[in-house]
Amino acid sequence: MIVSAFGRFSPASLRFFSALLLLFSGCLYPALAAGAGVPPGFAITYGQPAVPAAQFDGDLRHMPLAQSPAAAPRIYRPLLRGPVSSKLPSGALSPSAPLQPSGPLAPMPNPLVTFAGMSFNDVCAGGQCGGGWPPDPNGDVGPNHYIEAVNTAYAIYDKNGARLAAFTEDQLWSGAPASLCTSAPQGDPVVVYDWLADRFVLTHFAFASLSGPFFQCIAASKTGDPVAGGWWLYAVRMDAGGPGMPPVGDINDYGKFGSWHDCLYMAA
Repeated sequence: MIVSAFGRFSPASLRFFSALLLLFSGCLYPALAAGAGVPPGFAITYGQPAVPAAQFDGDLRHMPLAQSPAAAPRIYRPLLRGPVSSKLPSGALSPSAPLQPSGPLAPMPNPLVTFAGMSFNDVCAGGQCGGGWPPDPNGDVGPNHYIEAVNTAYAIYDKNGARLAAFTEDQLWSGAPASLCTSAPQGDPVVVYDWLADRFVLTHFAFASLSGPFFQCIAASKTGDPVAGGWWLYAVRMDAGGPGMPPVGDINDYGKFGSWHDCLYMAA
């Protein structure tokens, strides 16, 4: 497991990743821990340099719908069978009848709003919204907006379900300096609303081949308005290699994120 802590979002771009850490769990990498003289079960910490930010300052509703001619093919891995459950010992008998609740249960309340999200063949700014299977849908909600992510696009809705903007992963990055985030996004998207700072985070990984290099593309909205408030854009090389760095060729697969008052935290 890889866990990363990113410095608190700040308009000063170099401060955003001033506290980037990569932690390799000793229980999953016992040889690495033993080689470093760290007892099993403890973590090894690696530092990475600060990453400067690019910016997007336009209105997402006005992005062009034309497909980028240099769009890279998406690489998707096969859906594999999961591990055998270890919750019950081998040969254990299932209960003959489910346990009954001690009292009546209240009915599930109806949802306040329901609406259709993006479909595979919808058109987003930058091209087709859907980029492969599985779609890996997820999203998060703020005071005035809901943002949905799928492979390989994002869509922003108001609280009534009206779609305000939709764009492919590379389209948001199209004005940033060239990196794999501008040319080879591969999905596994995550949306996080940071309620302490009133801003959204959109993130996915990028690579041109399964041998690397591997990037994590992280966009943080400058304000609580994800449509017209602008974005900070950070292309982070995750397998930098070298002394004190994660090894070259290690993929940051299926990243997970959470925010707190000091950092944006990542596990992959």
